[in-house]
Amino acid sequence: MHINPNRPFRPDKWPFFYGWVVVPLACFGIMTSIPGQTIGVSPFTDSLIDVLKISRFELALAYCIGTMCSGLLLPRAGRFLDKHGSRVIMVFSCLLLSITLISLSYLDKISAFLPKILFNGTSIQNIVLMGFGFFWLRFSGQGLVTMTSQNMLGKWFKRKRGTVAGIAGVIKSCGFAFAPYILKVLIIDFGWSMTWHIFSIVAMVMALVAWVFFRDNPEECGLLMDGEEACADDEVDTDESSDVEAKLALRTPEFWAIALSLGVHGTTVTGIFFHLEDLAAKVNIDGETIFKIFIPIGILSPMVGITLGRLVDHVKVKYLILVLQFFMVISFMSYGHLGTRYGWVLIIIPQSICGAYYGILSTVAIPHYFGRKHLGEISGNVMRLTVCGSAIGPLILAVSNMLTDSYMPALYCFCTLPILTFFIALRIKEDDKVRKKD
Repeated sequence: MHINPNRPFRPDKWPFFYGWVVVPLACFGIMTSIPGQTIGVSPFTDSLIDVLKISRFELALAYCIGTMCSGLLLPRAGRFLDKHGSRVIMVFSCLLLSITLISLSYLDKISAFLPKILFNGTSIQNIVLMGFGFFWLRFSGQGLVTMTSQNMLGKWFKRKRGTVAGIAGVIKSCGFAFAPYILKVLIIDFGWSMTWHIFSIVAMVMALVAWVFFRDNPEECGLLMDGEEACADDEVDTDESSDVEAKLALRTPEFWAIALSLGVHGTTVTGIFFHLEDLAAKVNIDGETIFKIFIPIGILSPMVGITLGRLVDHVKVKYLILVLQFFMVISFMSYGHLGTRYGWVLIIIPQSICGAYYGILSTVAIPHYFGRKHLGEISGNVMRLTVCGSAIGPLILAVSNMLTDSYMPALYCFCTLPILTFFIALRIKEDDKVRKKD
């Protein structure tokens, strides 16, 4: 399926480079995915436990099953993205997300109609129902919507890719930082069901915006990467001969350094955010207060993102990946000390840096090393690892809490993962781009 890139208007007739329209559109697309992200699920966890009458461990189990299954499909979804382009897939994924959110808003009513199959006091159908809901929520939101938006952004720029990723990070960081607190307030004021209704409308609106304004790449619009001023520049590479196939990319340390950096961050932060209210409750911090921690993160993260965006245009991506591992270790350890005097400071600063890094790696590193032709499939494999990691993170923390009445053992175990990624990243060569084998 293909939508004419010149309908309803021609991007090459705009008075400025259309890539600068793509930047905010991609950011708004990523923010539309918030209900499918962990920060969008976390404010609902206590409500879901009350409505479904299941334990925190059982909800984490449903989350794990649904998220894991969705992650396994993302490489195939990436191939569809390469074939059909960002515009078609974004319209489809936003509509799918909207339908999912509408369905989840009636979760209590759907559960009431299902037959009660009890096992040790637990209604099994509620775990299965929530796992099914998490599957579609994570596949459409965290998976398709996010991957499509990030890939489109990476295709429109080359020389300015880092700078653009930094600018996009400002918009994204602000949206993600304020989202958990806003969601929590909406849930308190309007209820969890109506909140999901509201965001289903947002997803529908984004589907319409994508149909009108999204374009997969500049070439289909008669343009080149970075804009008209780059047309005569020999550095602009539109030759696909250097683009790396997914099966080759998966055998490189560059791929695994990127994928593990994002995957480890996703695993740990997802687990923390999923249990954040309970983690805070253990140190006598209420639910509404703990979500305010994202506000200073949202202020600092854009400033870090702009700096990193400028650096990535001049510094080897390898070195940025190595530095990231250090801040991940500090960030993971800090969440175990929420109740201490300096706990919030130790969380806010490293988390701001890690959050900024996440956007840079997602948008810049993959096309930087592997090119654009197979970007969807390669991104799908990276996203699969990230999503599957985020599936097991909440479950591992839930088991730790269930066995020891503390999340600390799991958090300290997670701290070893960035160290492993650090040594893998050391194997990256100094070349700017992975080369195809003859």
